[in-house]
Amino acid sequence: MLKIYSIILCLLTLYPKILYSKETLYLFGGAGYSNYTIGNSDITEIDNKITGLGFGTSKTTTDTKDFSYEYGIGLKILKLLTVEISYLDMGQISLTTSTTTPSESLNAKINIEGICIDLIKNIGPIGLTGGILKVDDNVKISSSLGNANIPIDDLFLPKIGGNIKINNYRFEINRTFLTPNSHLNNIMISYIFDIF
Repeated sequence: MLKIYSIILCLLTLYPKILYSKETLYLFGGAGYSNYTIGNSDITEIDNKITGLGFGTSKTTTDTKDFSYEYGIGLKILKLLTVEISYLDMGQISLTTSTTTPSESLNAKINIEGICIDLIKNIGPIGLTGGILKVDDNVKISSSLGNANIPIDDLFLPKIGGNIKINNYRFEINRTFLTPNSHLNNIMISYIFDIF
C-alpha cells in the first residue's frame, strides 16, 4: 500500500494544474474473471529444471484460481489520455509436480498480483489500454534435491486491452502475457467515482 500512496502523491505533485479541471481525477474498483492459458513449453521447462536437480522423471500439472479484482486511481493527463495506477489481483496458478527416483510430490503457488500502471487512449466511451503489472513473488519449487525457479519470476508483465464506459460503469477485457508462451485473458466490471 505504501507504494500506491507514494505513486499517487507523485502524480498529484506533478500535475497540480490539471486537478482543477472537471472530472480529471477519479477512483475505481472492480471485479472479474481470469482465464489462463499455460503453454506446454513452460511446463516442459519446469519439468526439465526439476529433472536437472537429479530426479529420474518429473510431471507437472497446473490449476488456477480465476477470481480477479482491482482498485486504484486514475488521472486524465490530456483530453483523450488517462493514466491509472492500481492494485490488481488476477488470481493464482498452482503447480503440482510428481517425481520419481526419488518419489516426491512438490507444490508451488504463483500469485498474479501487484501494482499495475496503465495508459488509456479514450475515443468517446471506448478506451484502448496498454500497461504493465509488477509481480513481486520470487517463486521456486522446493524439493529434497534443491530448488527450481519457475518461468514467472519477479517480472513486469505486459498487458493490453480495451474497455467501454457506460455512465460510471466500465466493462473491460485485457490480455496479460505471463511468458512468451503463456497468457491470461481477464474480463472485469469496474465502477468509477469522479473526485474532481
